[in-house]
Amino acid sequence: MPAARPVRAPRRAVAALASLLVVVTLAGCGTPEPTASSEPRVTPEGGWTTRGVAGLDVRVHLPGTAPTLGRGRALMIGLHGCGQTGRELAATGSWVATADAHGMVVALPTVPDGGVLAGCWDYYGPDHSRTAPARHDDDLLALTRALVADPRYDVDPDQVYVAGVSSGAGEAMVLGCLAPDLFAGVGLAAGPTIGTTATQTREVATDAATARRLCASLAGRHRGAFATQLTSVVHGADDRLAAPGYATVSAETMAGLYGATSTAAIDPADLPGGRPDDDGTVYSDARGPRVSLVTVDGLGHAWPAGAPPGGPFVSATGLDYPAYLTDFLFAHNRRVR
Repeated sequence: MPAARPVRAPRRAVAALASLLVVVTLAGCGTPEPTASSEPRVTPEGGWTTRGVAGLDVRVHLPGTAPTLGRGRALMIGLHGCGQTGRELAATGSWVATADAHGMVVALPTVPDGGVLAGCWDYYGPDHSRTAPARHDDDLLALTRALVADPRYDVDPDQVYVAGVSSGAGEAMVLGCLAPDLFAGVGLAAGPTIGTTATQTREVATDAATARRLCASLAGRHRGAFATQLTSVVHGADDRLAAPGYATVSAETMAGLYGATSTAAIDPADLPGGRPDDDGTVYSDARGPRVSLVTVDGLGHAWPAGAPPGGPFVSATGLDYPAYLTDFLFAHNRRVR
């Protein structure tokens, strides 16, 4: 069994409580699940197995279809939001059809020990590290490396991605900044920008220049890998829990790091499940698209699954973000040889 995680500072829990009481009210507190065996076992959700990896309970989907790009399978690490679990996102997140179409492995961990509060990932603030054990960064990096190294999944190291919703999006952005050498692409749905705190969700409390400096600092000696990383950002126009303005800040943060200075509008007709009033921008460098920003009309604080059954903080109609995100990453991957 892994060693017990150190107890987080009370000040972080207090700050999180102030911001997340509304989440508890709407979705309830996620109940920590039992630690899974290191060997996979079939779960009721079709095509998903359960594994215990790096101290995390993880749902894994291994398609029966062949990979469609590169030297092996792509790997998508998907991070749930507050009040959710990996098990719930496996059932409602609409990943299976997209994973099967691309021959892509999808892994959905549940935050350990109930999260910071209400099942939230610890994306808060500027102090993150690839190795510090008191937060979630090292666990998720260890999970990703373990799955890449596991021969049963045949993962192509040039096709490793991370995506998340809400606090999961905040953590996905942290991981993309900490380890751009590991993650070829990042997907952010309804999430705040890196460096913000638990009390700064409803109003934009940073800017692209500040976030860009932090992201580059966290990458350290790996910052050269930003030259081949991609980012997709999606946000609901009616989100009342995470300010929609964070989507633009996050997109401009990554576009600045990538040198993607050219912009073009996205036609809503090109979005799977898109609607006429959806809006979007692609940021490109001289070789092509690097960052995608999509605002979904009428969407609140939710993962845009675009298909039933839906659930707490999961939209069953409109944009199919798993399909859009995966298509964007596969079409523009800069690392596949």
